[in-house]
Amino acid sequence: MKIKDAVRLALLYAHNQGLIPAGVWGQDQKGAGPGAKGGVLAETQGLAFAHNTILNERSAAWLPYGAAVLGQSGVGVMQFADYQHNTYDILKIIGETCWSSGGRVSMPVVIMTAYGALHGKGAMYHSQTVENEMVGLPGWKVVSASNPNDAAGLLLAAIKDPNPVHFMYPRAHSGLPTDSATTRGLAHLELPGFELLPGERELMETPGIGGKSRWLNLTTAPADQRDGSWIQEWPEGLSIPEIEIGKARLVREGDHAVIFTHGRMLPMAWQAADALSLLSGKEVAVMDLRTLKPAPIADMEPLIKQTRGRVLFLNEATAANNWMKSLAQDLQIQHGWSYETFPEVLSATDSPVGQALEIEVQIVPQPEDVFASLCGFYTPEQIEAVARAAGASLNRHADGWFDRAELKSLATAALAKAKSESSAYTTPINPLKQLTRS
Repeated sequence: MKIKDAVRLALLYAHNQGLIPAGVWGQDQKGAGPGAKGGVLAETQGLAFAHNTILNERSAAWLPYGAAVLGQSGVGVMQFADYQHNTYDILKIIGETCWSSGGRVSMPVVIMTAYGALHGKGAMYHSQTVENEMVGLPGWKVVSASNPNDAAGLLLAAIKDPNPVHFMYPRAHSGLPTDSATTRGLAHLELPGFELLPGERELMETPGIGGKSRWLNLTTAPADQRDGSWIQEWPEGLSIPEIEIGKARLVREGDHAVIFTHGRMLPMAWQAADALSLLSGKEVAVMDLRTLKPAPIADMEPLIKQTRGRVLFLNEATAANNWMKSLAQDLQIQHGWSYETFPEVLSATDSPVGQALEIEVQIVPQPEDVFASLCGFYTPEQIEAVARAAGASLNRHADGWFDRAELKSLATAALAKAKSESSAYTTPINPLKQLTRS
């Protein structure tokens, strides 16, 4: 499954259950009929209840808000997070309507958007994330999906919530099928193997038309029906698991250090944690926050306590006024007495993302950056042992530590070593691979 397919199916399920009577509104979001596009990522393709707004994202915020005032929940779609910036006055009103009334006035609005850099293809106007801004708006809940299962479950939970919810998913992962995303280490990490929605496996294993699986027949518009005539049907036998807003997911266990992250950064965190754990013998945990606001503190606290402050907060937002810095400070006030070191926040630099991939990787954190930051939670002797295990060398400087550039070079060797030895990479991939790629 792809994230965009999971989003489409969650919207269809919600519509069939009568949960979004006002439908879906957004630029180029008309999902069926002549001229239908179904969004730039095809997340509403084939959905007759998806409607176009005028060429202005403000309408994608105003129309669901107006429906919500009348008691009809709806979904607004911003094609890209970058386009959302001219709607914050409206989003402020939406959030404060519910917040200022103490929750007595419900505001069942979902604003949905793809966000973040796109492997060197997004450039300045298609690579931003809006998590800093949305976490700072009163009255809003904010959720972020890193994989197709969470995309379906979190979107459904957002639609059911009486509060306004901002639903984000990384555009870099939206079109990647589960199996290639897993083998490439890009998304939906459940290594070894991967998790499927209940009923998805059976549909994948059932032959369909044209040599494809029944699953692909049900979720992909045929070449001769991409003029708006294709209608997305609900795959019988499929179900969407319940996901609770405010609950995190532990992706990797560990007690030496922990990474709290979400969205596109999750697989990068996993890769770095796996490599350093393998070569050091000290396990690094990784937790997918899923919900950015309210932060899943209850799920985070046990890991904070057992790692004694060896905590890395990781996101793709710009460094200035980063919401994770505020979260780190709040947790330090509560638990800092037990810390053995200071937590760290790793985020994007305060610079627009350039067109070229070479520029993007200098701005947005990469696995090597995560690895280098994690090294700060180890002693110099332990890092030198990691270097020897990876077949690399390091030069300790007069201050007793290493240059960050050297640590990133070590990361390259360590990641390669992990991919050749870690069970997560060497375990055979799910046999459904060929079916999902067809």
